[in-house]
Amino acid sequence: MRVRADVRGTNLIYRDGTQAVEIWVDRQHRSLFFDDGRLRDGVELKIEDKLYMVGLLSTLQNDYVRIGADLKDETGGYVRLVEVLSDLGYRKNEEIELNVVGGLVEIAKKR
Repeated sequence: MRVRADVRGTNLIYRDGTQAVEIWVDRQHRSLFFDDGRLRDGVELKIEDKLYMVGLLSTLQNDYVRIGADLKDETGGYVRLVEVLSDLGYRKNEEIELNVVGGLVEIAKKR
């Protein structure tokens, strides 16, 4: 299912001065990230031809689901969401389109 979300800055500033970002998905779509009323531990995030694991933050009472700022790549190394999104042309406070199917979330290059 295609859903719109927002790239939002967080309070976390990395050592190099870069502000961390998360992706916020509106409450009307949050059921896509829950199994039997429980938030999934994480999802696979597909960006171009790469797969990452990313944590989710939310409860059923929250107005949104947050896709975390730090990704784990296929080798187990950490990658910053802000850098991956920047490479696709996305910046903080922009709208982004996601394709959510089960435990997989796909992000396409900015049009």
